[in-house]
Formats: sequence, C-alpha cells, structure tokens
Amino acid sequence: MVVRIDIPEDITRTLSEHWGDVPRHLLETLAAEGYRSSVLTEYQVGRLLGFNSREEISSFLAEHGLFPEYSEAELDRDLDIARQVAQKHDLDKIIAGD
Repeated sequence: MVVRIDIPEDITRTLSEHWGDVPRHLLETLAAEGYRSSVLTEYQVGRLLGFNSREEISSFLAEHGLFPEYSEAELDRDLDIARQVAQKHDLDKIIAGD
C-alpha cells in the first residue's frame, strides 16, 4: 500500500528541521504505535522498517520505551537455566569466595 499525506511546505520544513527525514519518522511512529497497541508484532515492525535482525528490532523498540512481552513462565524457565548453569560451574563457590 502506498499512503500519501499532503503537508503544507512550510510545515514540512518545520518538521524536517526537528525530525530530519519526515517520511521515515512517520513510518517509525506508526510502527511504534502499532506495537504499543498490540496491533503489530515484533516481526511485523521489523518488516515494516526494513530491519534485518532481531537486534535491530529490539533496539528500535527500546528507543521508543517498548519492550517485548516477557511472561512469568519465560522468566521461570530462564531462572531455571541460570540455576543449572551456576550449579554446573560451581558458581556458588566462586561467588562466596571459596
């Protein structure tokens, strides 16, 4: 889809002075709001903005104060993995100074 927005030239100049690339700024604003309102997924944000990696998407979202959903189940899983790694490497002794 191609979207056309007619903005008076004087306003375009003002926006450009503050935002630089106005079309890109508008596209990023659309992507951020789409994600914030749960209309777009991380993947869709990446496609919309032409990102090639998950890191680019995460960085963009963080710059806009948005963070991926992280469920309690995912947190529990990550904590279990961290405990397993700590046990495997005897990190408790290292941390305690033994």
